[in-house]
Amino acid sequence: MRIAIISGGKYKNESSHIAASHLYTHLHHKCDKLHMIKVEESGAWTDKGIVTDMHKVLPQVDHVIDLRHVKKTKAEINLIKKLGLIDHILDNYENDFIKKLCYQLDISHPRYFIIRKEERAIEQIMHEMWRRIHLPIRIVSNSYNNTQLLTYDYKEAVSHIKYLHNKGDDVVVEEMQNTHMLRVISVRSLRNKQVYVTLPFILNNHNKFRLDQIVTELEMKELDNILNKLYKVLDHNILAVEFTNLKGRIQIIGVSTKIDLSEGSIDYRLLSDLGISIEELVKAAS
Repeated sequence: MRIAIISGGKYKNESSHIAASHLYTHLHHKCDKLHMIKVEESGAWTDKGIVTDMHKVLPQVDHVIDLRHVKKTKAEINLIKKLGLIDHILDNYENDFIKKLCYQLDISHPRYFIIRKEERAIEQIMHEMWRRIHLPIRIVSNSYNNTQLLTYDYKEAVSHIKYLHNKGDDVVVEEMQNTHMLRVISVRSLRNKQVYVTLPFILNNHNKFRLDQIVTELEMKELDNILNKLYKVLDHNILAVEFTNLKGRIQIIGVSTKIDLSEGSIDYRLLSDLGISIEELVKAAS
């Protein structure tokens, strides 16, 4: 395997570099070539301290593992597609896109509405909606799931929406009739299964996870069916899916191509507990 691991960028670059170092310890002795690309805040690329660029690095590899917390540039996306590289860590799907996709595929999801970043009458909109929505509500950036808030409080809701707007994000507001959000990692064509699905683990209100068999066999079959629908439409081999269980029916909250492989992360611990190595994931995505 020939791999480029990309870390750094303008946002959370230190955690990105730590994740890259962790991957290096697992992959360096199993690769024919491994490029450790650090991206400066200016956007400049370096490989082992030597200034380089995507046109020099990407033609030399088959796999790209992008650990930056920012979206790829259009030039990077176009070059990766042109070279036919396998891109393991892609940009998250926008929440609005996932909701529309679920509607088209007849997959259940919570009721929601969007407040665009250009909107100025936030308090008026929320005042009108507050009487009609089921509490609690989940407020999340349309682009990034890691800035979510689950709340029953009107003022807290308005404050968080303004905070996300100030960051330049559209905001999704959705009803959460069940406050227990669950997460699975699914991998296509792993261990002789068409779609391999990990045991669900639960995300509580304080963003902490625990592994727990809290979904019935029937609900797991429903989840398998949902994942097969998603894989037919989404051209990726690894998906992280967050969902809630409402009265025995699965509701999809979000779908991401990003999993956190840094040491100590819940995704990494879950995969390790199941004996799934990073190398195995990389090969499954090939």
